Amino acid sequence: MNSPDLSFFTIPLGRQAHDRAREFARQSISFASEAQKNAVGKRIYLNSLAVFAVNYYLNWLAYETDWMGGDFADPILRSRWDIADLAIADLGKLECRPLWEGETRVALPPEATGDRLGYIIVELCNELNGAHLLGFLPSFDESSTPEFLSVSDLLSLDDLIDYLFRLESTTEFLQGNDPIAQDVRDRLEGREISEIAAQLERIYRQESEEEQPYAIKDLLLRTAIVGTGDRNLNAPVNTDDDWEVLDLAESLLEKLRTLWQG
Repeated sequence: MNSPDLSFFTIPLGRQAHDRAREFARQSISFASEAQKNAVGKRIYLNSLAVFAVNYYLNWLAYETDWMGGDFADPILRSRWDIADLAIADLGKLECRPLWEGETRVALPPEATGDRLGYIIVELCNELNGAHLLGFLPSFDESSTPEFLSVSDLLSLDDLIDYLFRLESTTEFLQGNDPIAQDVRDRLEGREISEIAAQLERIYRQESEEEQPYAIKDLLLRTAIVGTGDRNLNAPVNTDDDWEVLDLAESLLEKLRTLWQG
């Protein structure tokens, strides 16, 4: 993996950031027990600053974000759970995990996983007047989600931009009128487009080029387990529907590679 440049992007944390952090903490501490109020208030305050920093950066990249579109917007949920998610319009939610200067890893609670697109680690200056975005990690398979995120494992913010581009371009394609996109929507009716896009991107990132069509076929047949590495490529394709879906998977993959690789 890439070694992140720790000073790559610094976000100022001024009055607006701290006013919002105070308000979010104030709204939530009433739902905490008396013994937990201080700890809950501090956690929410720091998580708010991390979300503010990531929101600042994504807006600078011209992404439309929604502070109120994630779990963190709910004062009860954020009082009970250690969460700090930020919604990106039409794409999903990024988890923003704060740590202090000099720390090398941050906890990843179970409640901060699940439906997240990925994770950005935000280093807070000791004076809380600025934050560094250290890098990011994409979403994990449920079976391989770690308990901690290490700074040494992070991908760069350039990788984040590429990752969001793949998700954005895939989402736009799946929402369009291309017959392949329409067929995918029909087969995966009831699934969110953003969820389908995230699964397709994960297949592209985690599976070998040889396995990618078969992984997409499994997704379209609703039997997908991404990243297992034990798919039997020599298993017979027995039914007409299997062949039809494999053809669709290969056509979809060709479209996506064109979008992603230019």
